[in-house]
Amino acid sequence: MNTVKLGDVCGIVNGGTPKTGTKEYWDGGILWITPKDLGKISQRTTETTIRTISEKGLNHSSARLVPDNSVILSTRAPIGYLVINTKPMSFNQGCKGLVPGKDINVEFLYHYLTYSKEALNDLGTGTTFPELSKSALSQFTVPLPSLDKQKMTVERLDAAFEKIDAAIELTKKNVANSSTFFKRELNNKFNQPKNITRNILELCELKSGNTIDKSLERKQGDVLYVKVGDMNFPGNEKYIYGSSRYAKSSEIKTSQIIPQGAVIFPKRGGAIATNKKRIIVKPTIVDLNTMALVPKNTFNAKLLYFWFLQYDLSTISSGTSIPQINNYSFNDTNIAISDNLMDQARLASYLQELHEKTKDLENIYRLKLQNLNLLKKSMLEQAFAMDGVE
Repeated sequence: MNTVKLGDVCGIVNGGTPKTGTKEYWDGGILWITPKDLGKISQRTTETTIRTISEKGLNHSSARLVPDNSVILSTRAPIGYLVINTKPMSFNQGCKGLVPGKDINVEFLYHYLTYSKEALNDLGTGTTFPELSKSALSQFTVPLPSLDKQKMTVERLDAAFEKIDAAIELTKKNVANSSTFFKRELNNKFNQPKNITRNILELCELKSGNTIDKSLERKQGDVLYVKVGDMNFPGNEKYIYGSSRYAKSSEIKTSQIIPQGAVIFPKRGGAIATNKKRIIVKPTIVDLNTMALVPKNTFNAKLLYFWFLQYDLSTISSGTSIPQINNYSFNDTNIAISDNLMDQARLASYLQELHEKTKDLENIYRLKLQNLNLLKKSMLEQAFAMDGVE
């Protein structure tokens, strides 16, 4: 199979950013893209960008405008995001533009670079920000069959990918529909006409977290010490089973421990927007950036969690620079439920079963998504195997 160096069949253009953040350098008529923006593009081509740069801004940077039908490639962590621009475009120093010469088809190049993401990453150097240099990219080898055979490869891949992409989009919709169905059912069950509307603080107590002294943090202990980030700890998707740090009950106040059945959530900063809610099932203390709703004996603990799942924390946060949830934030929050504990328990059991079935279904769809993407990868491997493009 005939192979060539990328620099022999493409012009390689470095990106650059204006040295100052002057407003007049931005919001002009020139399309501008970054690695982060590239990562948000799922299509092969784009004619729009999130941001634009002015001609003055472009002239005050080392960036250059590349023509349409080039490949814009992210070359600084992460390496390998790419798109074909259908209009002239420029980009920051985390990208490079590949302008195909007469001997290589731009769509063939796009597919081959998609296939070669791991190899491109291996060429990246640097510890803080691995980067693929222009010289390394220039030396990167690509197959070069005839233009007719390049076109045939593109047509074959496009025909297969069209069907796979359609299946991927349908599967994504099924994931979203499963989640939407469960949320709709939650809303219906908590808005039954027979339910009694009460303020949430009649049914729960608010408990703020406490930041313990650093000297009391332990790698092991009989009490979990949980911060907001620990809600993402493996296994903590619903219940708090583990943490990155611990405390000893003999060294802290028992009043700091969050009761079992309470639901914790972030109370400060951008984490509020994540709407994370987790159930306490072991002796646990939480830090000052975390708060808990502790159900009273008139409110089923599991039902509290399911009601809280549909609750948007951002609706009660205050503060302009740093969002904050305070003790009074729930003063106007009401919940409509039966006051019969047996009814609450039955509803909690129903929602628990529905939640598990919904998650199982979502996992099936997500596994299908993984397999579909693996199928695309397999198609690329077949297309660019040593004898695949001869």
